[in-house]
Amino acid sequence: MNESHTFLFDGMLGRLCRKMRLLGFDSKLNPESDAGHFLINADKEKLIYKY
Repeated sequence: MNESHTFLFDGMLGRLCRKMRLLGFDSKLNPESDAGHFLINADKEKLIYKY
């Protein structure tokens, strides 16, 4: 039941992404050049997305 989650953050939430990393959560920042593919990237990598 100890399931690990990875969070994908939009570029506007960069500070939150860094804070989540400091707290020990696996967090990724979606590249600005890839903004149009945000949901596609999240679905492909099975990530929880925040936008």
